[in-house]
Amino acid sequence: MLFLCTECTPELHLNFDSDFSDRSGKSTVAVNRVWLRNNTAVFNGDGELRVWRFSGGYIGNQLMIKLRFKPTKFHSQKQLLVGNCNKNTTMSYGALIDTKSREVVMTIKTTNGSATIKIHFKVCQIFAFTWCFTLDRLWKVIHQIPINPKWFQ
Repeated sequence: MLFLCTECTPELHLNFDSDFSDRSGKSTVAVNRVWLRNNTAVFNGDGELRVWRFSGGYIGNQLMIKLRFKPTKFHSQKQLLVGNCNKNTTMSYGALIDTKSREVVMTIKTTNGSATIKIHFKVCQIFAFTWCFTLDRLWKVIHQIPINPKWFQ
C-alpha cells in the first residue's frame, strides 16, 4: 500500500502557464536559457531554473517531488532535473537524467544514510513521476503519459 503525504503544502509550484513565477508565493525563480511554449518550459541542454533558498538546505521529515518531462536531445551524459545543490554545497536530494544508461536517477542523503532509485526512460516520450521521501521510506510512482502533440509544439 502506498501512503503519500496528503497534508503537504507546496514550497514551490511551477506550472509554466504564462510565466516562471512560483504559484506557492514563497520563492523567486532565476531563469537561464529556458523559454515557454504552450504552457511548457523548454530547456535547451544547458538551460536551468534556480531557486536559491533550497541550495544545501535542510529538507525536513518529508519531501514530495512531482515532475513531468520529455527528453529529446542530449548535450551531456548527465543532466540534473531537480536538486538542492550549487557549486559550493553537497546535494542532499536530486533527480538527474543519465543519457548513457537512459535512466532517471533519484537520490536522497540524510544523516541516517542514503538511497537511490533508477528508472528507465524512453527518448521523445513524456515521463512523469511522483517521488516521495519520509524518514523511514523512499518510493516512487511512475506514470507513462500518452503524448499530446499540443504540449510540445
